[in-house]
Amino acid sequence: MSDATPLMKQYLEVKNQHRDAILFFRVGDFYEMFYEDAQIASKILEIALTTRDKNKEDAIPLCGVPYHAASTYIAKLIRAGWKVAICEQMEDPKQARLQSGGGIVKREVVRVITPGTVIEPDLLEAKEPLYIASIFPTNTKPVGSDNKALSDQVVGLAYLDLSTGEFQITELHDPSHLSHELSSINPKELLLPSRIKDQASRFMSSEWPIQYLPDWHFSDDLAGQFLCSHFGVHSLDGYGCSGRPAAVSAAGALLRYVTDNQKGSVQNITSLKWQSLEDHMVLDP
Repeated sequence: MSDATPLMKQYLEVKNQHRDAILFFRVGDFYEMFYEDAQIASKILEIALTTRDKNKEDAIPLCGVPYHAASTYIAKLIRAGWKVAICEQMEDPKQARLQSGGGIVKREVVRVITPGTVIEPDLLEAKEPLYIASIFPTNTKPVGSDNKALSDQVVGLAYLDLSTGEFQITELHDPSHLSHELSSINPKELLLPSRIKDQASRFMSSEWPIQYLPDWHFSDDLAGQFLCSHFGVHSLDGYGCSGRPAAVSAAGALLRYVTDNQKGSVQNITSLKWQSLEDHMVLDP
């Protein structure tokens, strides 16, 4: 990195904070991608892969898309299961050069778009709810012969359509019903605690993109505090959460995830609804 240009140093600093996303790095009228991001994106988007500093032996892979047509390309990456981090120029390049004597333009990631956090109308599939779901099992016990990963526990389930603000929670006392519930919801993205990473494939399908979050995101105390802070209340009892810590843990982790990726812009999430399993199953086709 010592030989990198100021622009590439800035890129690498931003990319280091978003390693699991394709970074759309704004340079003038284009979003540019470098290194492995460029190699991956060029194949998915079917665009030319070129290099920066072509005359160097270790030339940096590069591809780019026009900023005014970015939504089309972002949609393709999201459908392929990738996150996209949008890094914008936060000041006018001409002003930046005048003020700092030719210095680098300030840039920041303004949003991370994931398969379950799409809100742009041109990226949404028509008339279909786009849910992101979160699961929190209160305990994990591998069972040898029956190939189950969960036993003697409650599973908290929360799901959210960020485009409408619909936010619901439930709890399952029979983990074998989990796959059925997820199939009914059909989430575009699934959040799980890291501690069950090795067991997840035993109790759910691989058809949903999974994000593993730090276990502390699911702490019932911290999750409850985060939810209360967001809704501006002292207690979640009014939302039907009393005595349902697994559901609260799932909901708190989900809300924290979308808040982080939306950079705090989640004002349309104004309520939380308890959904009993029996009521939810009546709604199944």
